[in-house]
Amino acid sequence: MQALFSLDAGGNGELEGVFELTCSDAEPPPDADLAGRAAELAKAAWSRRPELDALIQSVSQHWDLPRMGGVDRAILRLAAHELLSEDRPGDAVIINEAIELAKTFGTSESPSFVNGILDAVRKRRDAPQPAAGNSGGRRLPSPAKDS
Repeated sequence: MQALFSLDAGGNGELEGVFELTCSDAEPPPDADLAGRAAELAKAAWSRRPELDALIQSVSQHWDLPRMGGVDRAILRLAAHELLSEDRPGDAVIINEAIELAKTFGTSESPSFVNGILDAVRKRRDAPQPAAGNSGGRRLPSPAKDS
């Protein structure tokens, strides 16, 4: 989450370099397995940023993504990526971990804000999608295409 925040805030360098710097500053330093898993999640979330941002924006009532706090954005991107992943530990685990990150790094409003957005992401993910050609219902935003 801290590496994603740093990159979003205009940090210089590639994700790997930012992630290594973040891990080197951690007390206690993470073990290699944990650091490797965290790096994989951060890299995947950062690469899916346009898709995740569109999804987060679509479920955010009265909040534009740029108006959200940077910490909240980083937490939401990471957790939304996990919620959409096939290999996920479980929705409650993902959302609870995101809330804990929001308590630790965010504002006093961050935990409830993150909880509400992620619950909406989960509901959107689980909602039945309309059949092709049926214009009823809202759909998940389609991934952004690179030019």
